Parts: sequence; C-alpha cells; structure tokens
Amino acid sequence: MAKLFNYKHKESLKMKNLSIVVILVLFIVSCNQKGNEGTYTLNGKINKEYNEFVYLQKYSKGKYSIVDSAKARHGEFKFEGIVDLPAIHYLQLSDGAGSFSFFLENSEISLEVDADSMENSSINGSVTNDLFKKFNGQNKEYNEKLHKIYNEYNDADIKNQVLIDSLDAEYEAIEGEQMAYYNTFIRSEERRVGKE
Repeated sequence: MAKLFNYKHKESLKMKNLSIVVILVLFIVSCNQKGNEGTYTLNGKINKEYNEFVYLQKYSKGKYSIVDSAKARHGEFKFEGIVDLPAIHYLQLSDGAGSFSFFLENSEISLEVDADSMENSSINGSVTNDLFKKFNGQNKEYNEKLHKIYNEYNDADIKNQVLIDSLDAEYEAIEGEQMAYYNTFIRSEERRVGKE
C-alpha cells in the first residue's frame, strides 16, 4: 500500500486541523496581547420571539459543558465574563436543536442568531473568529482537493501501482501547497497585527 495512505485518513486530517487551530490561536494571542485584557460582553439577538434559555458551552474532554446561561427576553440575551485565551465556544438554545460555534475572546461581541438554522448565525466583534473564518475559507479548498484524491485512491485498483503513485504525488503536492498557504497566511497576519 502506498506510503501516503497507510494511516487513518480522517483522524489524521482531524488532528492536523486541530493543530492548525491551536497554532493560529497561539499566534493571535502572542501578537495581540492587549486584546486579551478585560472582559467579554456577548450581546445576542435571535431572529424570532424567544423567551427561553440560551446556553454558552465549551467542549472539553469529550463532552460539552455549560459555561453560562441567560434567559432571553423578546429574542435578546447577554453574557459577560472573562476568558484567559480566545477559545471556541458554542451557543445553544434551550430546545437543543443545533448549536453555533465561534471564538469567544475578551471584547464586545454581537451575535445574530438564526433559531431555525443555527449554522447560519453570524458574529461580529471577535477578531479571532474573523481571522479563523478567513483562514478556513482557503483551507477548505485544500481539504476538498485532498479528500477527492483520497476517494480516488479508495476507488483505484490496488494492482494499478502507476495510478496509486500518481495519486500519492498529487496528494503530497497539494499538502505542500497547503503548508505554503499556512506559512503565508501567518506571515501576512503577523505583519498586519504588527501595524495595528
């Protein structure tokens, strides 16, 4: 079997993406220490009349835990607190029908919550979240290309070594492009943050 595909593909990509997230967050924190002082205020507005609880959650050690809760009044809610570092948090309505993930950091943040389709909710005021979305926009293209090659590999005849070698080379080339993107992205953001 070809060297590139001798590991569990999904677990490898998951760990790789998790590592990138950690590196990205640490980069942001190191470049923007002033942004981590103070507190956060999270003001939310739900796109319909809603008078139930809203939950702020964090995922750790294989499970979600509630960090805070607030009773919405006429679709509006507010959370206040302090986080040591920007971190991914989740917003969930009391009906439990989906959640919205975002980076919570010590700043003034506003959320527009789509109660019927949580993934369509939006956030403003989190520099870390904006940077993460920007990063993921391009990274998604690389992951889709890699996934396509992986599927072609699975469909290939194992005896067709020429095809397998070709897919290995293509996969490695895209991984190289992806790593170059990571480096370019970090350098450009480092210069941008340095100017602020």
